[in-house]
Amino acid sequence: MLRLLVLTMVTVSLGCDNAPACDTIDDCGSGTCVAGACIVADGCSVDSECPDGFVCGDSGLCRAAGQCIDDGDCQAEQRCDQGTCVGTACTVAVPCVEDCHVGERPCVAGIPGPCTALPAADAEICGNNVDDDCVGGVDDGCPAEGEGEGEGEGEGEGEGEGEGETCDPVNGLADEFESNDSCFACFDLGTDPSRAVIATWDIALDVDYFCFTAVDDVAQTNERIVVDLDVPTGMDLDVSVYRSPADCDANVRVASGEAGTGIDEHVVVLETNANDSGVWVVRVDGFAGPSCFDPYTLTVRGLRPE
Repeated sequence: MLRLLVLTMVTVSLGCDNAPACDTIDDCGSGTCVAGACIVADGCSVDSECPDGFVCGDSGLCRAAGQCIDDGDCQAEQRCDQGTCVGTACTVAVPCVEDCHVGERPCVAGIPGPCTALPAADAEICGNNVDDDCVGGVDDGCPAEGEGEGEGEGEGEGEGEGEGETCDPVNGLADEFESNDSCFACFDLGTDPSRAVIATWDIALDVDYFCFTAVDDVAQTNERIVVDLDVPTGMDLDVSVYRSPADCDANVRVASGEAGTGIDEHVVVLETNANDSGVWVVRVDGFAGPSCFDPYTLTVRGLRPE
């Protein structure tokens, strides 16, 4: 995020030659410590009421670079600790990802709590259509329905060509990223990934959701999220980017690509002046030409410098 300099409270009382010496604002009682001297803090409403080099903070007091008076002088997700903006404070619960499972991180008295998402299980639970062990597949390692019946029949048919697999007109042919059919059941791509996935839009009602955790580097001012979608010939796919699973559920998009049939999509999301950290969601949905055997390629580059 683009970080504004935070400034400490000061006063216009410029009799600094006789001001008590200090190391921190704790040495100054109701005043503040500026350049090793305690300065009495005066109230302000506009910057012009502060000495040169200082601004009027949200707390109504003049402040100098690098310090704060109270939490109002800090970024939205920080708190003021002994004159310095530190940590990541919170005001509301936010979505979170634990391994590949989406949950919620509660906010208790301004302190973020543990993520409620379930961690990866040691083994897959067969039949629940969930990627329990977070290895990239639903019910992987579980016996397929009817497996073992009629062994030997059709053996060797369609090897290497996908023949012998049935593209069910209702259920399609699930790829390794299913089930990723909702904003809160998205396939986790990790933290600020640079990753390409090859997936299928196999039936008209299929919508694929992928998510990743963005970490905003406050030292960088040119970070961006880049999403590319390689669309097969004859297929019409759109891609949308959401700031959180909740925004995704409400269809509040940050950006989208809707180029048309057979045209690749390219979406760039620039960082804002706020903290852009959090769980982001990428949605892929289609309008024409579904196919079980002609996949698309989605490439997601997380919040990184240009």
